[in-house]
Amino acid sequence: MLADAVASLTPYDPSLVRDIYRAAFGYKETSEAPTSFGGRVLALMSNRRQDYEMMLYQLARSYPAFLRAALQDAVAAMDAALESYVSHEHSRPAQEAAEFDLDGKRALVLADYSHVWDKGQSHRSEYAVELLDHMQRRLEELADRQGSAAELNDLLDTLVQTCRLACVWRRLLRLGSRYPNQIGVRIRAAGWSLPILMCRETIRDVGAMNAALFIGLSEADRERIERAILSIPDETPPEHRNWAEQTRDRLLGCLPENELVTSESRALLSALRAADAIPRNDDEVPFPAGSGRFEEADYLAYEGVSVEDAPNKHLRELLEAPVKEFANVHTNKPPESEEVAEALPRMRRLYTALRSSRADGVHEKQADHAWGSLAEACVVIAKMEDLRCHEETGAFVRTVLLEASRNRVPTIDSDDANERFVDPIWGKPAARIDAAVGLMAILRHPVCENPDVLAAVERLSVDSAPSVRYQIATWLLVRYDRDPDWTWRMIEWMAHDQSPGVLRGLVKGVLNRLKSRDPARVAGITISIRETATDVPEREKLVNSCADVLVYLFVWGRDTAASDVIDGLADDPVAHLREVTHLVRRFREFLVSGETDPPDPDADAARGRSWSFLLRVTKEVAAEFRRGVEREGDTDNVAEDGPTKEQMEDLTNLLNWVGSNIYFASGAHDDDASPGKEVLRRFHIESGEVIDELAEVGLPQLSHRLLRTLEVLVPADPRGVFLRCARIIRGGRKGGYQYDPMAEEVVVRFVDRYLADHRELFQRDEKVQRHLIGILDTFVHAGSESARRLSYGLDGIFR
Repeated sequence: MLADAVASLTPYDPSLVRDIYRAAFGYKETSEAPTSFGGRVLALMSNRRQDYEMMLYQLARSYPAFLRAALQDAVAAMDAALESYVSHEHSRPAQEAAEFDLDGKRALVLADYSHVWDKGQSHRSEYAVELLDHMQRRLEELADRQGSAAELNDLLDTLVQTCRLACVWRRLLRLGSRYPNQIGVRIRAAGWSLPILMCRETIRDVGAMNAALFIGLSEADRERIERAILSIPDETPPEHRNWAEQTRDRLLGCLPENELVTSESRALLSALRAADAIPRNDDEVPFPAGSGRFEEADYLAYEGVSVEDAPNKHLRELLEAPVKEFANVHTNKPPESEEVAEALPRMRRLYTALRSSRADGVHEKQADHAWGSLAEACVVIAKMEDLRCHEETGAFVRTVLLEASRNRVPTIDSDDANERFVDPIWGKPAARIDAAVGLMAILRHPVCENPDVLAAVERLSVDSAPSVRYQIATWLLVRYDRDPDWTWRMIEWMAHDQSPGVLRGLVKGVLNRLKSRDPARVAGITISIRETATDVPEREKLVNSCADVLVYLFVWGRDTAASDVIDGLADDPVAHLREVTHLVRRFREFLVSGETDPPDPDADAARGRSWSFLLRVTKEVAAEFRRGVEREGDTDNVAEDGPTKEQMEDLTNLLNWVGSNIYFASGAHDDDASPGKEVLRRFHIESGEVIDELAEVGLPQLSHRLLRTLEVLVPADPRGVFLRCARIIRGGRKGGYQYDPMAEEVVVRFVDRYLADHRELFQRDEKVQRHLIGILDTFVHAGSESARRLSYGLDGIFR
């Protein structure tokens, strides 16, 4: 592995090592295709993504030595790794890097939300961030060591001139606080640089560094810091002025009041202290997902809300907070009636305040936030089993949810919102989302249903926000038993949705559960969704969800249209490898369905279709795999005119999944399983043709799984099982299966068992004798002492 060689390469070509880091961390491996790991049989223990992560782990371990040996190249490597990491794993604010002067040197800072992800232990498994950890430890080491000033200055200069990400500046500022005389004075100009003072990621740490340095700075430097802090509101767009003023007050509050230079700073800080209004210097959370009041207020301030104004503060702290607490406590735990009775007056007070919030001077965004909290609390109650809308509580909840269904949150921030909504993820609080959930929940109760509720649900089903439509799509079965026509009308309407996430919710949450009630209708809608999913993002997820429904209908013979789709995939599996692989994984449960005594005709037919599908797929895929192998005896060498390397990986993955299905369905993985002889005989007969097709493939992992399966099938047909065993071992030679210790173990155990329990087979059947000799010969030539021992004792068969 190239990563193992970086230590020896560094002294000779550090720029090459730098480029290795850049290339390695600049690529993200997502393939789960299996790769060899350890022995040939244990290839199942790894995949391409895991192998790539192991390489990154090795590079991270080698980084401290690289940093000591080649400072500039190592810093450039770390910078490139962090840039790639932030780009791949974290959405970055849509803004350019801000430039500032640091003691005559041009410096840049770029927001990266690192105040969210670069804290605690949450990032410790990220190898790019581990490089930053090593960098920080190197700075600490130099700062602690006497006589290292020159090395420390070189490292600081290189970091300042090379790196722009806020995560690097956060670490530098933090070290400036801990080492004011060694590091802080070298980067003190950051303390009066507006891009640092106004970057959400660095506010806390620059405030702390200024506090640590302030007393020891010259009067001129202190004045620079004060005037820069005071100017923050003037440098901020008007819509964010409230946030800017809070940031100014927060940073000014970090400074010792008796050391301030300017009269403006002294006056402002004195007034803030007298009013007990100095904000805490904590990390911010720039989205409405914070867990505490400070984060919520901080977010609202950034959004332009004057959080300390009496109307906003009163609504948030006195009215919304208790309601929000009730909702949070009962997110996963239904409330008792006594708890609802206690919470209801608080909810009413908040609702009354929201009705008059505009007249009372409450900021619109503060009201939106409170509406979200109230709607969440109503959802908690709406999900209760004994809800009655003719009673006070139910009537109130219904009223609030109907009004919340017209709230303006969530808003749509881009034209591609439908395409981007692939997985069910959304921010909270968002009143319209909770209104959709709550209204669908109360529809479970006929007494709560009225024309207003149905009209609101139908309106939300075409809402501009896919996160709202998703709630309706996944809850559509709540009225099915009493009004199936309405349910089907809504299903058929929502089946035309433009969001892949909404469609997946409809397929998985509704159509999948209706497949037994109305197979033909479900099949028609599911097939239509599958066919229109050609160009949607993350197409594979949506298509696989459709396949889960169609497989069931195919296996149990419920619909000819569904069967036609599955048959079409079986006819040409090579053209649809990913989808067919997903299908193959779904067939395992059907391979052993049904009793043997008495037989179940429906289950027998279902098994027949399942095995038939696997056989057709296996024949085509195994043939394509063999076409891709350039010469017999080398399953790693791909022919030039055959499948591509990536296609070969997909073919390998599919074949291994077929073998895995057979292995687990047989019960071979469970030592405690004891299927009856008739069950084993049936399984051996039905799986036989598929096993024969797989036997010639030669993949070690596949060969091993098949042999383990045959071990449990011996009682069903000792002679037939042994001949299949010989065929698998013969095919396994192509992939070198005989050289793996696990192969030796299972084959020797297999032969020992036959010699002990079925000796008569070898005494009277010449064909079985030849295959026994062939098996042992294969393993003797591979160096197996156990096989050699067995060979020496063969003459005992005829005694």
